[in-house]
Amino acid sequence: MRRFTTILLGMVVLTAGLLACGGDSEPAVPTLPPLDAGIQQQPTVSAGRPQSVAPQPAQSDQALDQAAQPPEMLRGEQAPPPPWPTFTPGPKPQSEHRLLFARARKLYTARADGADIQPLELSPKPPQLFGGSFKDPGRGWLGPKSRYLLYFADQEAQLWRADLTTAENVLLAERMIPLDQQDEAEFVRILVQQKMSWASDGTRVALVGVPDTVDLFIADLAAQRLTRVTRDELQEGRPYWSPNAQYLVYVTTDQTTGSRSLYVWDAQAQQTTEVDLGPIRKALDLGPGAGFAFGADLMWVSDTELVFYPSTTSGGRSAGIWSYDASSGALRPIATEQMGNFDWSDEAGAWAYARADDESRALWMLELGAGDPKLLVEGQVHAPVWSPDGRSILYSQGDPEAAGWDLRVVDVNGNTRTLAEDAPLIQPDLSDPGPAGKRYWDPAGQSVLYTAVGRDYGRAEQEEGYGGEAGPDLENWWIVPAGGGETRRVTDMQKTFYLQDPELSPDGGAWAFIAFSYVDRMQHLYTMSRAGSHPERVDAGILWFEWLP
Repeated sequence: MRRFTTILLGMVVLTAGLLACGGDSEPAVPTLPPLDAGIQQQPTVSAGRPQSVAPQPAQSDQALDQAAQPPEMLRGEQAPPPPWPTFTPGPKPQSEHRLLFARARKLYTARADGADIQPLELSPKPPQLFGGSFKDPGRGWLGPKSRYLLYFADQEAQLWRADLTTAENVLLAERMIPLDQQDEAEFVRILVQQKMSWASDGTRVALVGVPDTVDLFIADLAAQRLTRVTRDELQEGRPYWSPNAQYLVYVTTDQTTGSRSLYVWDAQAQQTTEVDLGPIRKALDLGPGAGFAFGADLMWVSDTELVFYPSTTSGGRSAGIWSYDASSGALRPIATEQMGNFDWSDEAGAWAYARADDESRALWMLELGAGDPKLLVEGQVHAPVWSPDGRSILYSQGDPEAAGWDLRVVDVNGNTRTLAEDAPLIQPDLSDPGPAGKRYWDPAGQSVLYTAVGRDYGRAEQEEGYGGEAGPDLENWWIVPAGGGETRRVTDMQKTFYLQDPELSPDGGAWAFIAFSYVDRMQHLYTMSRAGSHPERVDAGILWFEWLP
């Protein structure tokens, strides 16, 4: 197949799509015309409980099938459509665990089937959640042991700590945003979109606050205390604790020059050390003023060894993989070749990657401390993802100019098998299909969950041009056994796109995920059974959720 050229489900208008969704808190989406009157509407929600609405006449399955025939062309290129199997409804999602989510600036819980929506009861009762825009419902940060919940509230972005076992609610800071926050939209974004880092015991959290400048803070949840670690003109971010919670690495950005640096804070000695990047400049034959960016996640492979992936800010040249020992201050290269997309596995103690300067895009495995990498797969490999047990790697394979890609698995010995052929995978952050699609291992490693183009994808442009009706089936979840077997479409989503954030309940009974609905142009929280089912809509206007223990 040839390369896709454009996607038209109407018009993809990035800026207009964001404005139509209420600001930068929701994804840009194609603009569609008013819906067919026959599509069944979802109930509205008020005061934490669904309201009943008069039932709307739903189209018959035959009518939907006739209105949604597989396109003969995708993006203007002749291509046979992929096989869309008939959806077979599974059982309703069931789980003993409840969902926690934010909607309309308040916290709620619900059963896995979407029923029994209740406000989260805390004492004292918290003010409204803090959000980045009037349509941002707010969010929280749940700890690894699911006992403590951190969240920002009120216009001052007060920092609160909730104990979910006792319902005790404690105010840690009166203000985490500047007084002139109306003029500091970037500071608001940094605050509400940050990724907090929880210590392994779940009682300490590293986070970014903006009471005046962007600085690093440590919240001790057991002691109910907030400590400021930095106070400078640099912008701190991306904190990450070592496994024993003695060391904390973070990145700083000089807003004047744009240069970035790495720092490590020793929680026991209460000292901060800047990582000397001189050896990296020397290895790349760069001048002393050369700046770096730090791609992917910073990570600790032991209590003292930090691993990071530097690249030059000028030209984006990869410097490979480097290791820093926080106890001795030693910096050494693990791999100096230019790295493409890669993934690390704690269980395997190894990276899976493609070389950035290799047009053939072979897949390699590099074990920590092994020295030489091992070739696993030759030819056009994209976006490797390790299995939970570290024994296999999921990847997409195919010509990047193609319209579909094979979904394959290789084990650490180089044995490969194909899970799905010619699948038009949907990219994680884009509406375009691509090989780095949304692909997720089942936590047990028994199956792979992914999304793919629906049978009405592109139909508006193919048949009616701009503004045409795109049909109901745009993007759906699929499941394929990791050991090989039948590929199944496991949801019947209609008028939805931008499926994201799938999380399996702790008991494995249900998936929860977020999807953007063209019915009301809002993001909805859905659940489905582990094996797939008709999705249950939990609530609307949701950007964040967690499973409770």
